[in-house]
Amino acid sequence: MPHTPEDMNCGTPEDSGQTGNWTARAEEGDSAGQLAARLKDLDETTTEAAIETLKTSPALATEAIRYLTGSSDQASLEVLQRLVSSLDRDLALIAARALGDCRRQAAGEAIIAVLAQGQVDKAVAKELRRSLHRLKSIGLAPVTVPPRKTSPETTKSRARSPYAAMVSQFDSSGGRILYFAARLPGGALQIINLLVNDMTGILDCEVLKGSRQEYAVTREMLLAAGDTAYVDIDPEYCRRLIWEYADRNRQSGRPLPRKFSLARLWLGEREERLVPPIYAYLPAEEITAQMSLLLSGSGELLQTDLMYGWTLPREPLADAARQLQERKNSPVWINELARAEQEERIRANALEKIMDSDFRQVFIRRLEETAYIFYVTGEERESRQALAVAVVLHEGKRRLVDIPLLTAMLDEGLAVLLGNGQPDRSGRHSNLWL
Repeated sequence: MPHTPEDMNCGTPEDSGQTGNWTARAEEGDSAGQLAARLKDLDETTTEAAIETLKTSPALATEAIRYLTGSSDQASLEVLQRLVSSLDRDLALIAARALGDCRRQAAGEAIIAVLAQGQVDKAVAKELRRSLHRLKSIGLAPVTVPPRKTSPETTKSRARSPYAAMVSQFDSSGGRILYFAARLPGGALQIINLLVNDMTGILDCEVLKGSRQEYAVTREMLLAAGDTAYVDIDPEYCRRLIWEYADRNRQSGRPLPRKFSLARLWLGEREERLVPPIYAYLPAEEITAQMSLLLSGSGELLQTDLMYGWTLPREPLADAARQLQERKNSPVWINELARAEQEERIRANALEKIMDSDFRQVFIRRLEETAYIFYVTGEERESRQALAVAVVLHEGKRRLVDIPLLTAMLDEGLAVLLGNGQPDRSGRHSNLWL
């Protein structure tokens, strides 16, 4: 039954002196002793529900765990061991301390078994070692130490099956938001919310527990948001996509957010990425057959809500802008045709530098993901145009200056750097940080 705020002050009659209050709670079936008895009847599939009950009142949880500590039966020890392994850190810490108060050698063996699995929070592991030291000091250290598990199934055993996922559009610099939900025993969901950038990796991470109803409400809210587009995506594809962004952190040298260490438990192992989902609707062969027509209108994509404000890396652009400014200010006179040829070479070289092997692959993936969002939101023409640019960049058979989308992005960036233009934001957000 739900606990009220008054339950926060409950304790045993001996500890608190509140015999009358304790008796009243016991009669209502709400005492820590009775909760401890119910905990011992739980099986693995209902542990999550019990944890939710304990989380409603830390004081009640402490007293219930104290009852378990004073019991000599094996069931109490098994409950403590399960609580230590729970994802609720505060609850796990209470149980970890309580194991050190169990005056039984089996408690030490239980601690060693949990530590050997290597799946508990660092703070919980530290508390377990302290409890083990207390048991050793009174001669209750385990006789044998179980070997550390090294099975490749260890990580997979903690990963739950994917339930649903959503992704946002990219902002002007390649940032986006991902939602990934995995099923938990009892019907709950573990929800991972990430802010990522396709150049630097995972920027921020939150790991939350929620219900399917809560996820559905959040989903409807995001789909109805007008400033940023969100779409549903295959959760298995999203899971592998998250690992790709984590690899980006390693490549860029940016540390992973601290909370991502918890998210790992629900993402399973790294696996080879899947084919981007857009190709299930628009095969590359179909796009190639219409390539010239689709590319010709690709420059207009920068005026769409999904790609408005997209920019190219600044450093190569700045170098090209400097060269163009020097040509403009040069006292040496050259005819207009020669000047145009020089400027064309500068622009072509800038695109070649920008589309080096690393950024080219990042940009291709960005276009493929955006083409999928275009398609799902009913903009098939724009989807085909974005995918055409991705396909032609992957093939590498055309000059970059012959791809209208790239030249439009280049010209807009140069215009801003040279002071000849400034994007009119008109209240439109081109960056998720805004």
